[in-house]
Amino acid sequence: MLDTRASRWLDAGETRTFAVAGVGGIPSGNVAPVIDFTALSVLPGSLSVWTPEHGTTASSSVSFGFDEAEQSQLLVDLGSSGELSVRNNSVYGVQVIADVVGYYTGITQGVDQTFFASDGYARAYDSRAAGVGPVPPGGTVEIPIWQTAVAGWGQPPNGITTASIKVSVLNPSSDGSISVWPAGTGWDGAATISFATDPVVPGRATQRMLMAKVGTDGDVLIRNNSHAAIVLVVDLNGWSST
Repeated sequence: MLDTRASRWLDAGETRTFAVAGVGGIPSGNVAPVIDFTALSVLPGSLSVWTPEHGTTASSSVSFGFDEAEQSQLLVDLGSSGELSVRNNSVYGVQVIADVVGYYTGITQGVDQTFFASDGYARAYDSRAAGVGPVPPGGTVEIPIWQTAVAGWGQPPNGITTASIKVSVLNPSSDGSISVWPAGTGWDGAATISFATDPVVPGRATQRMLMAKVGTDGDVLIRNNSHAAIVLVVDLNGWSST
């Protein structure tokens, strides 16, 4: 859908809007594509991605470190325009590649279907909030997916079995990983997202979109597998009830 290497990179602070629906075999209408975003950058920074008809977002969607290629998969509701906007939040130009790997059709803003994709995010957990604090080494926190969905979009009448969540680990002080699994079940020892400190420029954020199975209570658990406390943020933007 997008490859800035064929024209020019995305300048610092620049926003670029491009068509997705109706392009390259992607159908028009109510579509929610799954898109691999790749950022090729010399300096650390982030990208924000949103549907232009619903306004901009201050939330970063893809973060990247010093002199690296960073990839992250996003699920986005295109709305009626069929377009996406991407903004370079960094202080240096960045090359951006966007590849559609699949899509859901028949997406609406209601919550009474078996699959729902929002055009924005609802905050499910933020360890920076008052009285919460960083997740300690070996610590596990419970993320209220069902309650977040109800507060953000109204009660899903068909329930939630799998959630589309954006998980962010901010400014880690050591390399490590986190594990994500359904509440009410045991941890199997597997790591879901790995992250690393930036040896050149501190303050790196790692963000990933996940389709995560939820427990019978509508929650997921996240464990900090690293040797240092982490700042954890979780945002919900969709779910499946099948």
